[in-house]
Amino acid sequence: MIADAKSCQKNTNAQYCQGETRGERNGCQADTPLKSFELLFDDDVTTEIVTWTNRKIENVKTSYTSKAGFLYNTSVTEIRRLIGILLLLGATKSSKESTASIWAKGGSSKPICIAAMSQKRFFLFLVQCLRFDNSTTRAQRRVDDKLANIRNIYDKFVVAFEANYTP
Repeated sequence: MIADAKSCQKNTNAQYCQGETRGERNGCQADTPLKSFELLFDDDVTTEIVTWTNRKIENVKTSYTSKAGFLYNTSVTEIRRLIGILLLLGATKSSKESTASIWAKGGSSKPICIAAMSQKRFFLFLVQCLRFDNSTTRAQRRVDDKLANIRNIYDKFVVAFEANYTP
């Protein structure tokens, strides 16, 4: 039963906005894809990813002998773009498609990926450096938790999902 139908009027599946036993959901407030994305990947989650990814970037930078144009720290905005690209590629079943064809200048490309970041920055660097935890303490945490390398982000994501979605 929906108590406030107006708050869910843009949602075509209005029953998902409010659960009978769980009460009002923040998902009702998401009237754009960006707002929906930000409900699950909020500043807390993306900031933590940025912190650990930048630490990995700092370690990787030293292994490059020449100063490549894609060797710089990331930001919350760029991590959101990276996650968005990964979600798009998954949703369009492009996971087995080569990055060369995704970033190609032609009919098979995905213009949104080209607009978001360069192929080198995406594939050769950020995907390789993406980190979700402190790698120096991971071995110790993995003794008790097989999800240690993603546990913090996973727990935050589950909390956000439970707060914003009712099946």
